[in-house]
Amino acid sequence: MRGFGEPSSQVENSIFGLTTTRPYSWGFGDPSAAVNLETQPDLGFGDVMPDSRFVILVGGARGVPDDGGVIITLRGHWPSLNKPKGNLRAGPFLVRLKDRVTGLVYPQDEFGCHSGRVGGTWECTTDIRHETLTFVLPPLPLSDFDIEIRFGHNWLGLITLPRAFRVLHRVRASETYNNRKQLAVRFASGPRFPGQEKLRGD
Repeated sequence: MRGFGEPSSQVENSIFGLTTTRPYSWGFGDPSAAVNLETQPDLGFGDVMPDSRFVILVGGARGVPDDGGVIITLRGHWPSLNKPKGNLRAGPFLVRLKDRVTGLVYPQDEFGCHSGRVGGTWECTTDIRHETLTFVLPPLPLSDFDIEIRFGHNWLGLITLPRAFRVLHRVRASETYNNRKQLAVRFASGPRFPGQEKLRGD
């Protein structure tokens, strides 16, 4: 069922000023009860959108290297957690990554992903405007991953980004090609675009 004002393609082109292909529909008149948000992610006018629909992964590339160390930025409407907006960072948030194939949760050797801030350990925080949340990827196996962000008392609050990114071998990730493009050609650093790779068997 599509409500008034909902895109007929079931896809919103832009959210928070960034392009996206995630379903994000606000149709007028759609039912608010007995709706499966995974198969039918459209809600009626006045319905409360779940938190997971307010968060997007910043950056166009969905392929990240398997050796970790990449800073991931999430943008959305984050809970303030009793921190005044414009004065203090909201947090802490606990970020974990779930393998969609095996169901395993990473990182396995720590409580959560590192915040990327000095002395922050796994306690991730937003910016002072409560609009962006950053964390650092740990080493991960090759697979597709969901991002799970927990917050609040006993970590009962949960925001999930399904199929947020795919982990590729480090030499096939976009960061590798981008780094090669920054070097002079005389350094012979290798192919600068994936299409220039000579695959085995060719």
